[in-house]
Amino acid sequence: MDLIKFTRERNDCYEAENGVILWKIIGKENFVPSVLSDEHGNVTTNILVWEGEIQIRYDGNLYVLTRNNFGYFIDKPEVELYSVSDNIKAYVLFGTDDYIVKLLKNNPPLPFSFMMMVRKNPKGTLTPDVTRLMLRRLDSMYEICLNEKHIFYNEMIRCAFRMFLMDIANAHIKDGGDEDNEAQSDRKKSFFIRFTKLLGAHVHREHTIGFYASELCITPQYLNRIVKELSGKTVYGWISYNLVGEISKRLETTDDTMHKIAQDLNFSNQSTMEKLFKRETGYTLTEFKKKFCKDG
Repeated sequence: MDLIKFTRERNDCYEAENGVILWKIIGKENFVPSVLSDEHGNVTTNILVWEGEIQIRYDGNLYVLTRNNFGYFIDKPEVELYSVSDNIKAYVLFGTDDYIVKLLKNNPPLPFSFMMMVRKNPKGTLTPDVTRLMLRRLDSMYEICLNEKHIFYNEMIRCAFRMFLMDIANAHIKDGGDEDNEAQSDRKKSFFIRFTKLLGAHVHREHTIGFYASELCITPQYLNRIVKELSGKTVYGWISYNLVGEISKRLETTDDTMHKIAQDLNFSNQSTMEKLFKRETGYTLTEFKKKFCKDG
């Protein structure tokens, strides 16, 4: 999706850093049916409705957001805004995968329980007070968007986006959402936590589900079922995600050759590492180094 073209074709729609869009939709005449997508990976789409109704197609399902509803759509390459009511009042805050990864790189504010919750149901209902709080935050971001020539425009957008996510996390935790879900047994959660710890300690050398299942004394099938249930991602997905993180860190912080990085991370060869990185990020190692590494 061409973000610049997208914003030019819509009223009250702004973009920054070719990675984030803020669209204020007031009235049906200000709405254009749209597909928010990213050819390089998944997207994150936040939708706050304080009046009227908006219909969204996502992951094969139709979601209807009305007054005091909030939608947080993640882990898919596109979100379709299908239709709205005449009296719609809503904000759409969209970020590409690349933008969100960089935004949350050092301090992701959203708790794990929130991410599990929205993967199961991306639609939530807010109290009027929380709606007003989030609306003030998005109004503030909208005011920043109106001053695109500000020297620190992009940084101000990033700060406003992070503060918005902190508001989401704060509301979720205060509402008790960070407590254990009754449907999740303590045993399953314990296995998942132990798995993530093992992953951090051994992913440099161990890339198979069999190793982690053996360390936990459970079958690979059971481990995969637990991890998928609690996180929405498979064991292999977590292994790949962590390997990409290690590769990215080495590219950004060292002068090591790609061959040495592949050896140190126990890939059978450099080509296997390249294929995994390209599949998970949409970039070759060379493209990533040129785009994101200072000395690339």
